[in-house]
Amino acid sequence: SGPTTTALDIFVTKLSADGSSIIYSTYLGGSDRELGPNITINNTGNAYVSALTLSSNFPTTTGVLGETPFGVGGTLDDFVIVKLGVNGDTLVYSTYLGGSGNDEPFGITIDAIGNVYLTGHSNSSNYPTTQGAFQTTKSGIFDAVFTKLNSNATAILYSTFIGGNNFDLSGGDIALDTSGNIYMAGRTLSSNFPTTVGAFQTSRIGS
Repeated sequence: SGPTTTALDIFVTKLSADGSSIIYSTYLGGSDRELGPNITINNTGNAYVSALTLSSNFPTTTGVLGETPFGVGGTLDDFVIVKLGVNGDTLVYSTYLGGSGNDEPFGITIDAIGNVYLTGHSNSSNYPTTQGAFQTTKSGIFDAVFTKLNSNATAILYSTFIGGNNFDLSGGDIALDTSGNIYMAGRTLSSNFPTTVGAFQTSRIGS
């Protein structure tokens, strides 16, 4: 079991290729709790980190989508998405993302121009979605969510719920193919999670 303290920070550490030295290592967090960090790297060495935070003072940058929390306090948490400078000593950007409930990120990847793709789950009825998205309203207790941010975290390009009538939880995995199609995986207790005609398994068998 892990520590019981509520004041957990993220750390981000870059090791040399042979693992013999630390190139940089930094804390990242606010005065409350940060959990579940996910990380990906671009081809110039910038680290992109997503995590959940309960901190109302998580460090953010000016002009981003969420300079202040959407729903943080008590047991409520938001996503945070951070792009670090290549030396780990600056925030290229840092933003909150979420609604008024619990919003928990579980996967992050980027494309060639730096757009960020996030998976997670949310019980916020007002988690931000975009017009014409696959599912613009929450269906169950928790729904999986997928969100695409632009390259400087100032706007949501696409965002949707994905879920049925019960718990639909992101499993932390997201990937892009060369055509830009998005693949995400997770877990569900919903008997009506959306499936497609002719798919391998169109109904839920287990728990």
